[in-house]
Amino acid sequence: MRLLFDKLGKGAEELKEITGSYYANNDFKKIKSEILDKTEKIIKLIGTGVYTLAENYYHQPPAEANLQLQNLTQHVQLAIAYGATFDFFRMNIVSHEDSGRKLKLNAANEKMPWEWMLDRDDEIHQRKANNAVDRLIAFLDASNFEAWKNSEAQKATKELFVNTTELFNRIYSIDGSGYFFHLLKPIMGEVQRTQIMPALGTAKYKELLEFHQNSDNSESSDNSDDELLLILVQQAIPLLTILLAVDRLSISVMPYGLVQKFQSERQGRNASLIAPDEAIRKFTIKLERSATRAFDIMKKQLNASFNYDDYPLLPENNEDQKFFRT
Repeated sequence: MRLLFDKLGKGAEELKEITGSYYANNDFKKIKSEILDKTEKIIKLIGTGVYTLAENYYHQPPAEANLQLQNLTQHVQLAIAYGATFDFFRMNIVSHEDSGRKLKLNAANEKMPWEWMLDRDDEIHQRKANNAVDRLIAFLDASNFEAWKNSEAQKATKELFVNTTELFNRIYSIDGSGYFFHLLKPIMGEVQRTQIMPALGTAKYKELLEFHQNSDNSESSDNSDDELLLILVQQAIPLLTILLAVDRLSISVMPYGLVQKFQSERQGRNASLIAPDEAIRKFTIKLERSATRAFDIMKKQLNASFNYDDYPLLPENNEDQKFFRT
């Protein structure tokens, strides 16, 4: 694996040009480990095949420019650069020496920022890093790269009832974040296995998933019962997923719009405001009610569409069977 920076020994200048916040006279070697870490995480997200396309284009560009590969390389670089510089900025506040941690400043011309300034700077850079990954995923979804279509991430998505960022976002807003949708995939899979499958029954679950995979959403289906049931399943899954995600995932990876639903912008500056834990508790209570309601509607539709013809409610009354009579 080769990095998408420092091909000509000007890695710091490249980071400066891409992010706008990294100093071009910094020593690139100090941030190289952060770039390596973010590169490995991006490869896990987009797959080795997609990264190899960008890697080859960066290090061995063709004589004739390929706009699609050029855009891919830039998107991958941007996602890695913002993530790496964000981690570097947070780590580089103090120096680490044999005699302990130290803070070195030019007292005449420099001052340490206040804690709230660091928090706000962290928030801005975190959002930029997440947005860069969102843009990368959106670009790949709109592209025709076979390496992306055949990646493990895309294969796993095909097993989900809510299989696109757009569909999830229509049901429950996540600011259209492809990165957050990617983080939610394992949780959605768990929701399907532990809640949706037991409710539908294994046979109906497999039948409905196959119907979903084979159906064209742009055209009406002949099976109106399955179509309606699928819509109700898709309504329930995002609510149940977010309920688990709020409990399990870090706030730092959540879209800004979602965080604002349970976190005050001024928390900590006014004692009269709701404490974060209490705000999250109230948010999850409301969300749980909505999720339960959506889940109950789904089960009612399942019962209404169930065919009982093959399941007689009373046994046949056969007079020859003397051991039991109704």
